[in-house]
Amino acid sequence: MLILGRGVMNVIDDRRVAVEEFLLGPCRAKRAEVAGEVRRRTEIIEELAFVIETDDFPAVVAPLERYGGRTPLVSSVETAIPPRLI
Repeated sequence: MLILGRGVMNVIDDRRVAVEEFLLGPCRAKRAEVAGEVRRRTEIIEELAFVIETDDFPAVVAPLERYGGRTPLVSSVETAIPPRLI
């Protein structure tokens, strides 16, 4: 699971599309599905979370660390990675 940023739904929708395209493009994830609060369409979003499918998790992590000018990597395990966007 990927967790990114915080904001209100109308702003998050644009960010969601951009991150999803990045995950499916440069990161080469097979699938990327929004999860959590964005999926449930809550008004205030604490985190932008994605569940991804990939054969090579480290290959997804590497370009994601550079997303948005250098996304700080909080932690990384084979099944979950919560980067933080400022």
